[in-house]
Amino acid sequence: MLSKKPGQPGSNPVWVWTLGAPVESATNLRASAPPGPIRSVPTFGVTPICFAPPKLPNARPKGDPFDIHTWSFPFSVLPEDDWKTGARRFGADRSGGRKHAGCDLYFPEGTAIHALADGVLIQEPYSFYAKTHAVEVRHGNHVVRYGEIKPGSYVGGQKVKQGQVIAKVGHLVGIKVPSDMLHLELYEGTATGALTTSTAPYKRRSDLLDPTKYLNEWSKRLPTPW
Repeated sequence: MLSKKPGQPGSNPVWVWTLGAPVESATNLRASAPPGPIRSVPTFGVTPICFAPPKLPNARPKGDPFDIHTWSFPFSVLPEDDWKTGARRFGADRSGGRKHAGCDLYFPEGTAIHALADGVLIQEPYSFYAKTHAVEVRHGNHVVRYGEIKPGSYVGGQKVKQGQVIAKVGHLVGIKVPSDMLHLELYEGTATGALTTSTAPYKRRSDLLDPTKYLNEWSKRLPTPW
């Protein structure tokens, strides 16, 4: 049977499983007991069946930087405009016959950008497109270019943690279309050298990947606030 035994003075009582109930009922003990741990209290020379308190989940689930499917989204909310259509999508036409080498995520200038996964900074902020900056981070085996960020906004340091705020959305100067965004490029990490090349149609390194399907996955895991 489940019974309540008084604890030490000033402490809460404990609940114990004692003689008088069949052992097969023990599986129902947790459901019938009040919240809190159930401890072993010997009764009549018989040690009762005891249950440890349930394990609590981690406060911040951690992905594996080497498993791209466990990364999280680079923003704490989803953008109003998706990254799969229009000029925002990977492969969209650009001037001069070039193809768009990443996905654009439209957010107001200054919006916080979060690291996709644990990683190491491999290229410090540098001038990118239309007076914005970019940084390159190695996450596991992959390389990510966080492009069109606000100049001077990178705060990630040499090592970043998944969900950490690392930069802010920049504003593209001289662009007639919506121009506040994160331009995200993804590389497999199997090639070396500069990410930007003269090779058509993307003018990017040979290990360039389409990040669309991964962003679709990551959108189900928004970063946990730090």
